[in-house]
Amino acid sequence: MQQSRLKRAFTRAVGAIGVVAATSLVGAAGIVPSVSAGAGSALPPGAPTGVSAVALPAAGQLRIDFTAPTDAGSTPITLYIVRCIAQSDERFFDGEAEGTESPIIVIGLVLEMNYQCGVTAYNEAGAGPESEMSATVLVPDAPGFPDTPTAARTNIGRQLKVRIVRPHDGGSVITSYRVVCSTMAVGGRDLTMSYKVPKGTNPAVVTVVFTGMTPGSVFRCYAAASNMIGEGPESFLGNAVKIPNVPGKPTASAVFKSSTVGRVLVRIVPPSSNGGAVVTSYVVTCSATGGATRTATVAAPAAGIARFDVAVTGLTRGVWYRCAVVARNISGSSAPGVSPAFRL
Repeated sequence: MQQSRLKRAFTRAVGAIGVVAATSLVGAAGIVPSVSAGAGSALPPGAPTGVSAVALPAAGQLRIDFTAPTDAGSTPITLYIVRCIAQSDERFFDGEAEGTESPIIVIGLVLEMNYQCGVTAYNEAGAGPESEMSATVLVPDAPGFPDTPTAARTNIGRQLKVRIVRPHDGGSVITSYRVVCSTMAVGGRDLTMSYKVPKGTNPAVVTVVFTGMTPGSVFRCYAAASNMIGEGPESFLGNAVKIPNVPGKPTASAVFKSSTVGRVLVRIVPPSSNGGAVVTSYVVTCSATGGATRTATVAAPAAGIARFDVAVTGLTRGVWYRCAVVARNISGSSAPGVSPAFRL
């Protein structure tokens, strides 16, 4: 009877002042109440899974992908917090971001630093356990500046080839180079070329060829490399290279008739200047007053020859002619030297 009255008193105490206080009241009487969590108890979510980190084409950013926990807890998930830990003893290099779903972008990370990232889910009950950390990923930077490029003429006129050694890539493969060649003259124009590195390759050296260079101009070139983050700094100016000019004008000093019918010998004096490149050939064209022409092309004689003769055939007896001669090098043809008029 006494035990029954105590139990009823305990029940009234629970309703009035709460479980903990009521328990204290009846502890002395030897009654131990059984208290269990009710249906409204809040539970936090489980840990996200499948966390991966990928560098983005923007400085200092990682994209974090993950799968939501299979156990959302007792209430819906309202927030995810990503924590990226730098592989460094300095904790202020770490990064953090939040979002409501995958993926989440973390910004402001240290360039060329390795990171591992984890994700924690939250609901009304609080934080669940953090996920397993992602694989280590490097936050890339733009490339460094290339070594001073080397420029040289080619065997084709008005061309310049520029050799560039691959710089430090900043942690991301180099995708292109921008090469600029300047005439280094007042009022001169710069020539710019973009070279795209073939996909799947990472050449240690690339060569860029410029065409249509102005004969007689002196060029110096510089370069900059780009990767997914952007363009790095420009190199120093390279060596100076002069694009050859065309040769000076040769002289058609005389024309001699030959014993062979329709044939003449045109005497040529080489130009005083080869334009900066070896003269490779001469072209002689003899034009009749009526418009008919005959042409002969010969290889240039050895350097130092003061004069030489070129035979032109197929001329018509009794017709007046003038013969013009041009010298050629890799940059093109000279102005013509014209002989006195003659009648065959």
